Amino acid sequence: MIKRLTYFISVLMVPSITLAYYVSFTTPTTSVSYNTGETVVLEWYTDAPGVYGSIALYQGMDINNLTLIQTIESNFYFTSGTQSHSWTIPSSVSTGSDYRIKFTIGAQSFNSSYFSINNTGSDASGHSLSFDGVDDVVEVPYSFSPLTYL
Repeated sequence: MIKRLTYFISVLMVPSITLAYYVSFTTPTTSVSYNTGETVVLEWYTDAPGVYGSIALYQGMDINNLTLIQTIESNFYFTSGTQSHSWTIPSSVSTGSDYRIKFTIGAQSFNSSYFSINNTGSDASGHSLSFDGVDDVVEVPYSFSPLTYL
């Protein structure tokens, strides 16, 4: 007599597993200041083993109430170790001191320290003037002070 055994294979539904990653920002750091139009090198360290995510600029001091200003990279590949990404601050960004870079890796988000964005207009150091040769004018306040010779 031959017994026939029938096996039923059931597929187990395993809940999704969210891995915890670690991110440490090198730049930007607390209270640093950048200018619109400036290219900034964002630097960080993470233990993510090769995961896609995003990098974005947010405004707001309250971590739970940030406003998205610009998506810097929507499909960035985060790998374990030190990484960097160059980003030019758009001139359309309002000036202020409550910006943060936010990394979203999988289901987790990481916020940098807050930093300032200044206008590259008057009183901005480290910039030069650019002339087109048509109607360029630079006004410098003039104050005469006679030289004193000994």
